[in-house]
Amino acid sequence: MSAEEIDDSLLYSYEPANYERDANQTERVEMCWQIEKMSRKLEAQRHRAHVSIVGSRPEDHVSADGLVKIRDVRLDEVAALMKWTQEWARKQIAVSRALVMRLPRVLAMLEAGEISAYNAVIIAEGLQDLFSKTREDIHNLSEGVEITERYGAIVEPRAAGKTVAEMKRTVRKAVVALAPLPADELHELASLNRRVDMSLAPDGMCWVNAYLPSVEGQRVMNAIKAMVEKSEHLTGTDAQNKADAFVSLVCSSNGEGGTGAEVQVLVSLETLLGVSNEPGTIHGNKDLMTAAAVRALAEESRLRRIVYDPLSKQILEYGRETYRPPVALRDHVVARDQVCRYPGCSRDASTADLDHVTPWEDGGPTNKDNLVALCRRHHNLKTHAGWNYMLMPDDSVRWVSPSGVKLTDPPRHITD
Repeated sequence: MSAEEIDDSLLYSYEPANYERDANQTERVEMCWQIEKMSRKLEAQRHRAHVSIVGSRPEDHVSADGLVKIRDVRLDEVAALMKWTQEWARKQIAVSRALVMRLPRVLAMLEAGEISAYNAVIIAEGLQDLFSKTREDIHNLSEGVEITERYGAIVEPRAAGKTVAEMKRTVRKAVVALAPLPADELHELASLNRRVDMSLAPDGMCWVNAYLPSVEGQRVMNAIKAMVEKSEHLTGTDAQNKADAFVSLVCSSNGEGGTGAEVQVLVSLETLLGVSNEPGTIHGNKDLMTAAAVRALAEESRLRRIVYDPLSKQILEYGRETYRPPVALRDHVVARDQVCRYPGCSRDASTADLDHVTPWEDGGPTNKDNLVALCRRHHNLKTHAGWNYMLMPDDSVRWVSPSGVKLTDPPRHITD
C-alpha cells in the first residue's frame, strides 16, 4: 500500500474501535507507517509553500525617508496566520529556506518518506550553524556553494533511517569537521551567549536554566555536590538535596539573600491583602505566580505592584494636552495590553512603543482608547509598510495587511 493509495475519507472517518476489531496488528502498524509517510510528504510541501510566500531570501522594507528598515517584511503575515510568535516563524521560515534553496536532496528524501520531518529540521539547522561559523550569508546563493556540497556529501548518505539522536550526532560531526575555525575559537564565540533565565511552571514551581561553558557547568555541579555531602540539614532525595543546595549557594553569595531584584506582578487587591488566593500574573507574559508566592515576594523583595480592582476596573482618561502619555496612563495601557498587540507577538508591552491609533497630528487624543502597545517592529509595519489596525470597543485589535489579509488580536484579559 502506498501513501497515494490511502483514501482520505478512510483517514478522516476512521473509528479506532472498529479498526481494532477488523484489522490485525500488522495492518495497524502498516496504516500508521503510511500515515507517517503522508505527513512527511505534506511537510515537504509546506516548506515549499513557505518559500513561495516569503521568498527565497529575506525581503527588507525601507521607509520612504530611508531611516527605518524592517527585516524580512513578509514574515509577519505568515506568523499571524499560523498563530506563531515572530521568533518561531523566523525559525520555521529559515528551515524552509535552507531545505528548499540549499538542500533540495534532503527535501526530496523527506517528500519520499525516507527521513522524518524532525531529522530534516536537524539537517537544515546544522547547515545554518555551519554558515554562521563560516561568516557567510545562507540566503546569498552565490556564496557557500562549496561548503553546502561538502556538508551534503557527509550528511545526506547517512540520513535515511536515522533516529533523532543519531541524526544529531551525524550533523554535529559534520559541522565540526567543516567549521573553518579551531574548536577553541568556536568555544570562545559560543561562550559569548552564556546566560541564565527563568520560566514559571505549574503548581508554584519554576525552571532556572543556565547556558554555560561546560567547564563552568561542571564547577557548579561540583559545588552543589560538595554542599550536599557536607550538609547535615539536607535530608531529602538526591534530586531535592541538589535543588536546595543550589538555592543556598546562589542566595548566600550575594549578601542579600537573593531578594534584591524588582519583580512586576499584576495582582488583585484581594490577593495582596490575603482575602483571596487568586494568582498574580508576571507582567508581560502569561506566567502565573501563586497567591502565596506573591505575598511572600511582597515581604522580602522590591515588588512593583500593578494592582487592579477585579470589580470596578479603574478608568483613566486624558485629553490632548500632551503627546507623550503620562506615567499613569502608560501603566494602564501596558497593564491592559501585556504584550505587543500584533497577533501572536509576545514582546513585553513594558518595552514597547505606545502608538496612537488615530495619529496625534490628525487629532487623535492621548487616552487609553487611542493607545496601543506595539513593539518597534510592528510599530514600523504600521507606520512604514502599509499595515493598518483598529482598536475595538472590547479592546481587541483588528489588523489588515497590505495584501488585504484580516487578522484579529483578541482582548488581553488581565486575569487570563
